[in-house]
Amino acid sequence: VPDGPLTSQLQKIQAGDTVIMRQKSTGTLVVDALTPAKRLFMISTGTGIAPFASLLRDPDTYEKFEQVVLTHTCRD
Repeated sequence: VPDGPLTSQLQKIQAGDTVIMRQKSTGTLVVDALTPAKRLFMISTGTGIAPFASLLRDPDTYEKFEQVVLTHTCRD
């Protein structure tokens, strides 16, 4: 995301910098942040499939939604 908060921080990382990784994901695209419903539609593009793939692998996703649909598209 051009000028996005994460993108701008990632661009500043230099060799030797410390990057902190956490075991549990946080943010809005995690199962805990999703409201249960009948269907979950996810639309990803390019390399943006990773967070959606994480949701697909989480068994809790299938407890909150009867149907889970992922559409992924890329340019030629």
